[in-house]
Formats: sequence, C-alpha cells, structure tokens
Amino acid sequence: MTGTSLGAGRRAANRVGDAVKRAVEQSTGLQITASAGVAEWHTRQSMLDLLEASDRALQLAKANGGAEVHSAPPERRFEGFLGLVRRTQIRRTKATAGRSDGDR
Repeated sequence: MTGTSLGAGRRAANRVGDAVKRAVEQSTGLQITASAGVAEWHTRQSMLDLLEASDRALQLAKANGGAEVHSAPPERRFEGFLGLVRRTQIRRTKATAGRSDGDR
C-alpha cells in the first residue's frame, strides 16, 4: 500500500484477516485463522528485497502459531532462498565484471 507506514500496514492486514475469517465462518460455518507478514519498502531496496522481508515476517507469524500479523525488521537483506539466489547473481556479476567479451 503506497504511502502507508508499517503500523498502518499491520492494522490493515489485521482488518483484512478479520474480514476473511468472518466471511468464511458466515458462509461455511468453518473457523479459520489468518496470518500475514508486513514489510516497509525503502528506496534503496529492490522489490525482491521487499517480498523477501514480508515473507520472513509471514513465516515468523506462522511459526508462532498463526493468527498473527508480524512485521519485518528493517534492512535485513540476503536471507533465505531468495537471498541465496540474489547472492549468486551478485557473485556472477562481480566475477564477469573485469573480463573482456573474448574471455566470457
């Protein structure tokens, strides 16, 4: 949500989760829980960084038993599977940076 603080994002995620739980219970009689991960984008982060941060927060919410909204700590980068992919891309770029076209 563009222009939204981390706190406002958490509140919005809680409202959405509550609405989904009510709708499912009213239409099916089933009681469910909803978990969410929220992250704040900073201008020097890529979209991949943002998605990775929100995924970490979601995994933390689930690990704590679910039915929670967690927010990602700021500026934690290059962790998890996506981080591994990212580090590999950076290494490849650095490894080929000094070579001429004939060396590649």
